[in-house]
Amino acid sequence: MNYSNKTLGDEYHCSHGPQPEGEAADSSYLVEVDKFLRGEPNHLKEHPRFLNYPYEFLDKSFPTADAVKEMMTKKD
Repeated sequence: MNYSNKTLGDEYHCSHGPQPEGEAADSSYLVEVDKFLRGEPNHLKEHPRFLNYPYEFLDKSFPTADAVKEMMTKKD
């Protein structure tokens, strides 16, 4: 981080420290993610940065030999 508060000024920057851009803004979200991964009580889903993406789980496990045989010999 080769900049200082003197070079940027207060009107150009919201994070007044030598952290990478965005880390200060995302820190509350990362704290909630950390609590979630540790199994501690958290408010991850209530956080404004949480993306509630609806998805459909597809089973991609390796098929059994019987399932492969059935699929290969199936006639339409």
